[in-house]
Amino acid sequence: MRRILAAGAVLTATACAPLTGSPPRPALSAGFSAGAARFDASGVARGRLAVRVRPGSVLDGQALAGARVALRIPALNVVVLQAPVGQAVAGLAATLDQDPDVVWAHPTVQIVAEGLPDDPLVGKQRHLPQIGAFDAWKVTRGAEGGPLAILDTGIDTSHPEFAGRLHPDSHNVLTPGAWPEDDYGHGNHVAGVAAAAADNGVGVAGVAPQASLMVVKIMDANGRGDDATFAAGLVHAVDHGARVVSMSFGAGKQSPLFEAALRYALERDVVLVASAGNENVENDPERRPHLPSTFPGVIEVAATTPDDRKARFSNYGDTVSLAAPGVDIFATFRLKFGGYGTFSGTSMATPMVAAVATMVRGLHPDWTWRQVREHLERTADDLGAPGRDPKFGAGRLNAARAVSSLR
Repeated sequence: MRRILAAGAVLTATACAPLTGSPPRPALSAGFSAGAARFDASGVARGRLAVRVRPGSVLDGQALAGARVALRIPALNVVVLQAPVGQAVAGLAATLDQDPDVVWAHPTVQIVAEGLPDDPLVGKQRHLPQIGAFDAWKVTRGAEGGPLAILDTGIDTSHPEFAGRLHPDSHNVLTPGAWPEDDYGHGNHVAGVAAAAADNGVGVAGVAPQASLMVVKIMDANGRGDDATFAAGLVHAVDHGARVVSMSFGAGKQSPLFEAALRYALERDVVLVASAGNENVENDPERRPHLPSTFPGVIEVAATTPDDRKARFSNYGDTVSLAAPGVDIFATFRLKFGGYGTFSGTSMATPMVAAVATMVRGLHPDWTWRQVREHLERTADDLGAPGRDPKFGAGRLNAARAVSSLR
C-alpha cells in the first residue's frame, strides 16, 4: 500500500451548523471556490484534479508536486487536488493513473446553473394550474415526503417564503459551516418553484409547499461549480436523509466523479431529478452527454411552454423522461431584487418534477426510485407524437393525476 497524502494534508469535513440563530458567515473566498479552478473553454479544469483511490489506500505525497487537498469525499474514496497557479494537471493525472492504488484521476468538470432570466412581471405562476397543482393539494402538499434536497447556488435564508422550512442538515459545500446563502439568485428561484410556502399571506406558492427543504450550496456567485462540489453536495444530501434531489445544472463532459456520486445515490434509493439543458440540442449519453441528466436512472426533465409546446431552448433526446413548464415561471427572487420574479429554463421545470416526486414518496414511502419515476411517467399528459418521444419523454408532468391516483 502506498502513502498518498502527506501528514496533515487531509481536510476534515465540518458539520453544517443548523439554520437557526446567527452562525458565523465566513467569506466565500475562504472556502472551495469553483472559480478558482480555472476552467478552459470546454469546461475542463486547468488546475483541479479529482482522484479516486481504492479502499484503504492513500497517495504518495511526493507525487503531488505541490498540489494541495481542496476537498475530501470519503464516501466515494475521492480527494480533490488544487494545483499551484500555472501548473497544468494533465501530467499529474497521467502519473497518478499509473498508481495501482488509484482507480482514476481526472481534471474536474465545470457545472453551470441552467436558467434564463426574463421579464419578472410576466407569467405569475401559470404553471400551477397547468400541472394540476391545486387539485394535487387536496391530497397532499408534500409534508410527508422526507427532505427534498435542492443542489444549487443556495437560498435567501431571510425570505419569508422559507421561514421555518429549511432542513437542519442544509449545507454549504463551498464554505462549510456557513449558511447556504444564495449570492447568485438561481437556487433561490428553484427552491421557490419547488416549495415556497402557501397560505402564508405573502408572495407565491411552490408545487409542494409543505416539503422540508434541504438546501445544499454547490455553486458560487457566478452560478458555477464543478463535479467535485456536486459530488460532495450529493453525498451530503444522501447521507443526511434526502429522499428526492433536484439538480438544475449541467456539464457537457463525461466524468467518473459524476457517475460515482450518482450511482452512490441511486444505490441508496434516492430519486434524482435533473434538467435537460437549455441549448436546444439533442442529448445523448455517449455522443453528447449532459450530466447529471443523461446518467441512467436520473429523471431528465425537458421544458414546455404555457400552451404545451416544446420550449425553444429545451434540450431533447431519448434520455428525456418527462417535461414540465419552463417558460416565464414566476417564483422567489432574492429580497434585494424584490423578492419575486420570472425565470425561464429547464432549471425551472426540474424542481416541479422533484416536488411531485416528493409528494409521491410521501404517499408511497415503500416505493423505490424506479417505481416513483415510472409512476410520474405513467401519469404524465402525453404530448407530441403518441407515446414516448424525444421532445417530451413520456409527456408533461401532471401533479393532480400523479397524487390523486394514489389516494
